[in-house]
Amino acid sequence: QQTATDFGKVEKVYVEQNSDGNVWVQYREDDTAGACRCQETLDCQFFDGMQIRVHFVAEAAFIAKVKQR
Repeated sequence: QQTATDFGKVEKVYVEQNSDGNVWVQYREDDTAGACRCQETLDCQFFDGMQIRVHFVAEAAFIAKVKQR
């Protein structure tokens, strides 16, 4: 099992409560290559019977989601 930190420098992780397992990961600004490796490796894989989908979002969307908690 691979985790987000296996691919690069993670700044922040947010597990969305009351969701279908949404996890938001922010990589350091200087590590876009790590974020790309994560997407290329994990997108469409399966974990615990559910398909993983990896999407990039604008930083403002990430910040707004994390502030909602």
